[in-house]
Amino acid sequence: CVLGLLGAMVFFCLIWATVGEAIDSDDDSWLIRFIRYFVTFYYVVPVSLYVIFEMFKLFLGRQVDIDPQMVDPDTGLGAVARTADLMEEMGQVDFIFSDKTGTLTANDMIFARCCILGKDLGDFRKTADNQDGHCAARRILTTPSEPTHEKVKLFFTCLALCHSAQVKEGARGGRDGTSEAQELVYSAMSPDEVALVQ
Repeated sequence: CVLGLLGAMVFFCLIWATVGEAIDSDDDSWLIRFIRYFVTFYYVVPVSLYVIFEMFKLFLGRQVDIDPQMVDPDTGLGAVARTADLMEEMGQVDFIFSDKTGTLTANDMIFARCCILGKDLGDFRKTADNQDGHCAARRILTTPSEPTHEKVKLFFTCLALCHSAQVKEGARGGRDGTSEAQELVYSAMSPDEVALVQ
């Protein structure tokens, strides 16, 4: 790109020096005219290169924005190039490290089961046909004479307190039309923590 621009500048300087020699009757030689044009237009090269590169970066960013392969099929949202230097930065990536989190689960972590003192309490998922985990945990926690009561209480207390999840109030939406309930939105560094807190 730079060589092409310099070559074009030399070519046009040759033409202008030749035309200037034929039209103008100064005492300047052709070589002096060529050097004068070359020095005059040499400052255009860095400016025009910068403009061309910036326009090209904007064009590539726009291509990322409208690429149909960059659209999430679940949400329908596409990629957004928030900086013009995105392609330059992506070109510098040599290695991508991935732990495969989310490949099978689609980053939808759900607390399914727990085992306390070797006893499986059952399934806690809302989508399960038999939600025996909730019933078993509630029965053990409401019965202090149960042998595993203290350990189950300690387990669920640790789940409720030992995390870095934050709770925000989401959008308002009344369920019965009269009262307005606010949805709680959990955010954390890991989807595992959100699943445990919810």
